[in-house]
Order: sequence, then structure tokens, then C-alpha cells
Amino acid sequence: MKIAVVIPAFRVKREIVNVFDTIPNFIDKIYVVDDACPDSSGVELSEKVSSDKLKIIFHKKNTGVGGAVKTGFFHALNDGCDIIIKLDGDGQMDPKILVDFLDPIREKLCDYAKGNRFNSMSSFKEMPKLRIFGNLVLSFITKFSSGYYHVNDPTNGYFAINSNVLKILEIDRLENRYFFESDLLFQLNLVDACILDVPMDAKYGSEISSLKVLPNVPVFLAKNLRNLCKRIITKYFIQDFNMGSVYIFFGCALSIFGSIFGLWSWTETIIQGTPRTSGTVALAMLPLIVGFQLNLSFINFDLGRQYKEPLCRTL
Repeated sequence: MKIAVVIPAFRVKREIVNVFDTIPNFIDKIYVVDDACPDSSGVELSEKVSSDKLKIIFHKKNTGVGGAVKTGFFHALNDGCDIIIKLDGDGQMDPKILVDFLDPIREKLCDYAKGNRFNSMSSFKEMPKLRIFGNLVLSFITKFSSGYYHVNDPTNGYFAINSNVLKILEIDRLENRYFFESDLLFQLNLVDACILDVPMDAKYGSEISSLKVLPNVPVFLAKNLRNLCKRIITKYFIQDFNMGSVYIFFGCALSIFGSIFGLWSWTETIIQGTPRTSGTVALAMLPLIVGFQLNLSFINFDLGRQYKEPLCRTL
């Protein structure tokens, strides 16, 4: 079994050599993607490290962390690697626990193993408070958009994936920047992949993250809403049709009707100065109440569709 590590490198000149040196010897290939790094992280590594395992790829134009990882994916797949592990170059992800991500894939317990910094209160005590808040918000909305409600810390970028599962994903269509991990979960759900959380501690040193949490929350929210709509249409109306499809269709239809009719009635009341009748109020409220209940039923149905049989056992 051939195992590869993909490392996106951007402004990690001080950390990249140490990260490389701490990668376990059993790793067969290491792909470092210098994403048009202004401080030449890839050059720094090439000057200080010589290894047959190492392959440094240079981007002429910055594509973001997702774009760099996708480049590493394509190289690893072309070289016939069986498991691909994504590791950041800034030292926040400890290579010493790499085997914890690798074993569930090797034993075919899951298709995708990812880090979870929220396994216990002590595991993320070093994480900045603002980052904790941002990650919790993004984690909550990502659960809905991806359909993996049981997964914690879904935006965690430390992960391992079975290459056979990766091959059936639309890699080219994955987001190039910080939404990459969330978008990957969305695509994994579309193929019914099995995901496993791997407990890990949050690790922060002197490195400076280029991700600004709060300004990106609205962006992540909009993209998660887009993926949620795509997932519902694909899973409940294209690939299948079941009670969940009925719940969400009538739930949304009644909610929209109730909202529009209620707003129209309220506007008419203000303009004409005439109170609406109890029947008119009921006609607006009843669809809203029933629609809300149907949408809750859909969420409950969706919660029950957690995939436990790894795809890699049949691919």
C-alpha cells in the first residue's frame, strides 16, 4: 500500500523544513505544493532537504489552499498512491499522530478520516477564543450543508482519504480556497462516503494564519447554503425519492406560501388601516406552522441517513 502526504505551502518558510523532518519514515511520497509563495517556501525546502520521497511542485499563480491540495491530489493519483494525507506546512498539524488518520483507512473502517479538535474541552484550550467561536459557527452550518451531522470540527484540514474514493469525486469542481474542506465533505456525501473523526489537540505556535474568521463567516454561510440546496436536490429528487423528499417539498412550499400571504395581509392592513379577520390570520399562520413541522420532520429524516458502510470495501 502506497501512502502519500500532500502539503500546501504558503508563507511557511520558517516551519516547512521542520514539518518535513517530522513526517514518519513509512510515508512513501511527499508532495509539497509551493502556491506562488512570496517567501519561496518550496525553494527553502529544496535547498535544505534531499530525498527521493520528496516532490516539490511550484504554482506560478496563487490558487489558495484548496487549489494547492488539488494539485497534490492529481500528482499522488498519477503516481498510484493508495492513501493520501493532507498536512499543513505551518506546524499546526502534528505529523506524529499521522498514523491515527492512516489506520482507519488501511483497515477499511472509513473512506475519509479527519481531525477533531473539539473532542474534549482540554483538546482546544490553546485555540484563540475568536477562532473557537468562528469554528463552532462554521461547524454548525457545515453539518447541515454536508449532511454529516455526526462529524465535529468539519472545517479541520488534517485528513486522510482513500484514493479510490477520491477518484470518483469531481476534484476539479472543489473550491480552491478556505472552503475546500467543507466542499469536500459535500462531495463525499453525494457518493455516500463513510467519515470518521480522529481526536486531536489544537496546536498553535508563532505562525500567523491568513484566514480571518469573522469576515469569512458570511462567505462560508452563503456557500454552505448553496451546497445544502444542491445536496437536497441531488439526494432527494435526482438520486432518490422518499419521505424526506415529501417532507422538504411540502414543508418549503407551505412555509413560502404562509410567509408571502402573511406579508401581503400585513401590508394591506397598514395601507388600508383595516384589521384582518381571524380567518385571514389563520390562513397565513396554519401553513407556516405545518411547514415548520414538516421541515423538522425532514431534518429528523436527514439525521437518520448517516452512512456507515465504507465505499472502499466495494471499490
